[in-house]
Amino acid sequence: MKISLLPLAALVVLLPLRAAAQAPNAPFAGARSMTTDQALKQAPKLDPALVPLDKSFQTAEAKYKKSPKDASVKKAYVESAYTYGHTVMLDRGKGLSPSVQYRAALALYRKALAVDPKHKPSLDDKNMIEGIYKQMGISIPK
Repeated sequence: MKISLLPLAALVVLLPLRAAAQAPNAPFAGARSMTTDQALKQAPKLDPALVPLDKSFQTAEAKYKKSPKDASVKKAYVESAYTYGHTVMLDRGKGLSPSVQYRAALALYRKALAVDPKHKPSLDDKNMIEGIYKQMGISIPK
């Protein structure tokens, strides 16, 4: 009988999401559910190493809002969102709880995909996180 390690790996990675959502001292404890945008705001506060990426993303976002049709500005925004999201997703115990880590990454991937729906790295990472949530029977954060 073959046993797939992917569901087990997902369990190990995402099981803390349920515990964190119920722990009394967890961020946003008592709230029904932390949104991806709330997690994104928390990430640089919880892991100071993310502050430079957050600032870079905020700068790219401001430029994109000023010039939404400029192709180079769009590309810089998408790349900044992806780089920040990928770094957050791979935080690996540097200060983020899984509930903040994966929600913040989803927020960034969604922002990148809103501008470039075909950005393969963002799409792949977003689909991977959402697939793990589904596999765990946990609703995908909004």
